[in-house]
Amino acid sequence: MKITKTFIVAVILNVLFIYTGSEAMFNGTGRVDLLELLQSSFGSLTGSVTPLVVCLPYVTRFYEEKISGYYRLKIMRQGELGYAMKHVWKAMLSGAMVMLASLLVYTAIMCIDAMRQDLPICFDGIVDEYGDPYMPTFYYNLVEQGKGGIMYILLNVSLLFYAMIWPCYGIVASVFVSNKRLAVVFPFLFKRVIGFMPGAVAYLGGRRLMLESHMAYLPLGGFLYIAAFVTAAFLVAVLGVYLGMKALMKRQG
Repeated sequence: MKITKTFIVAVILNVLFIYTGSEAMFNGTGRVDLLELLQSSFGSLTGSVTPLVVCLPYVTRFYEEKISGYYRLKIMRQGELGYAMKHVWKAMLSGAMVMLASLLVYTAIMCIDAMRQDLPICFDGIVDEYGDPYMPTFYYNLVEQGKGGIMYILLNVSLLFYAMIWPCYGIVASVFVSNKRLAVVFPFLFKRVIGFMPGAVAYLGGRRLMLESHMAYLPLGGFLYIAAFVTAAFLVAVLGVYLGMKALMKRQG
């Protein structure tokens, strides 16, 4: 994918939200616990803002393609289903790339800051976040065995999947709304609304994809659930874009 100005802006915004959400600037423990800081960040406002940030690059691009009418040429070559599948996949990949770049930049900043202040870097994490001595999990044992760095990588991977689902909602909204800003903001609004819904509905917000504590007790440490969720989001988005573009072409003749 191309590195556009919008992509760079999205990464910068995401890094700022991750950094401020982790409250790293108030860290007075005499060390830099990367795992705990990242857990704290996405346990606060950061996870709620992510849907807006990761949608910026691709949803704006997709919406502009729809407005320009260029989508007609692509649909003629690829077919409506092929067009939908390709755009949904690219949207998900775009969201993952925004998150990956953000996490790499954030981690680099924290490591550089730790070296500047001559502070040790560790990966202890939040106490008993992934189990306890009475109900230990694979993740809990990793941290207890001093392998929190692996846990940090796994958390980063889960966040990539979390970032993949929101552009799906965004491009589906782009097909049906006539305002680009609303299309970009829709995933954020959607997450905020379903956050007030009963538990079963609230899961549509992908809360579990950030490796919440109870995910550690699910099969394969929750990654089987993550794979199923992301696959379902892909299929639903493909169906939404397919039906939406089909109706749009019919309306426009």
